[in-house]
Amino acid sequence: MQQHQQNQQNQFELNKFEEKEIKLELINSSYQLSQRGLYYSARWSNEQLISLKHIQIDQTIHPFYQTQTQTQTQTQTQTELKEFEIFLLAKTYFDLKEYKRTHFILKDCISSKAIFLRNYSLFLAGEKKKDEELQQHAGLFSENSKAKNPELKTIKNELLQIETNSISSFDAFCYYLLGIVLRELDQKELAKEKLLQSVNLFPCNWSAWKDLSTLCEDYDSLQKLNLKSHWMKQFFFAHALLELQQNNESLQIYQILNNTFINSNYILAQTAIVNYNLRDFDLAEEQFEQLIKIDPYRLDNLDIYSNILYVKEARTKLSFLAQFASNTDKYKAETCCIIGNYYSIKSEHEKAVLYFQRALILNRKYLTAWTLIGHEYVELKNPAAAIFAYRRAVGNNKLY
Repeated sequence: MQQHQQNQQNQFELNKFEEKEIKLELINSSYQLSQRGLYYSARWSNEQLISLKHIQIDQTIHPFYQTQTQTQTQTQTQTELKEFEIFLLAKTYFDLKEYKRTHFILKDCISSKAIFLRNYSLFLAGEKKKDEELQQHAGLFSENSKAKNPELKTIKNELLQIETNSISSFDAFCYYLLGIVLRELDQKELAKEKLLQSVNLFPCNWSAWKDLSTLCEDYDSLQKLNLKSHWMKQFFFAHALLELQQNNESLQIYQILNNTFINSNYILAQTAIVNYNLRDFDLAEEQFEQLIKIDPYRLDNLDIYSNILYVKEARTKLSFLAQFASNTDKYKAETCCIIGNYYSIKSEHEKAVLYFQRALILNRKYLTAWTLIGHEYVELKNPAAAIFAYRRAVGNNKLY
């Protein structure tokens, strides 16, 4: 495995990627992803784009100066042009989280962009319905809390029909949505196939890569993926190896990536997580503190930082972090986990449980919260609840 990983790294170093082309691709991807409401991926693209600010682009080829002409006359199909006004209205509804309204207004549209947004809005409406059912009818610790998105089969059937009958209208984003729907329906091999098609057609959708990584249960499955050559593969391998606890291999790739994506906050955060996994708590703490100085309102991954402070018994720092996170966004899952750690270090285990429960209400697949709430139930001498929490943690992590 190490030899294969070294080959991957050498390939990245020897392929002299044109940094200007990478920057142009990220700018274009940000626009395309935002148009489809894939804001997490758009944010990721923009964050990597900032790390390339030292790369200058000629104004004549900069996408900013081509957006109005290129995206409306050269790259959009005649169908997209005909549907342009209704798509803009639908996108407004989508941004206001009126998902069923978005789905309805696009019901007769046939462009690939409209097909995606119509079905993606239905998917999000189903996710909202699923969350409501979980809240009303099944508590966190119910063995029967297996509510499903009620729209999955409808979306699957429509997308498969379009893929079969109108392949020209089926783009990378449709493959992405079909992939995550199939994954939720537990059709994992077919889901992997569709996600592979998505990332090969449009490599800069980071969410597609992350969802693909969840279907790779070991290193062999990673190695067997039929991926086209692209610089995004390196980000994917680094992330997937980290998820598989191949920390040293992951770290080596991030160090290489950092030579091009200078001072990327994402790479810094991932490197800190690697060092946390390697139990180099001092270095990981230093990197998280550096990240906070650079981007003080970034709460992503700060739950890991709070774990480090907990292990090092740094009560004052953990107290400050909990207060700061609460003031920034108290309804974010990471914030609840940080506050839970704060109460745990004070041996206020009932309050810690309350905040870990809040984190799980916000994100039921939150591995860290399931693990930590299990620890709290051990402290409270509630073995049944602890065992359930640990089982959920195991169920959400392919390595346990």
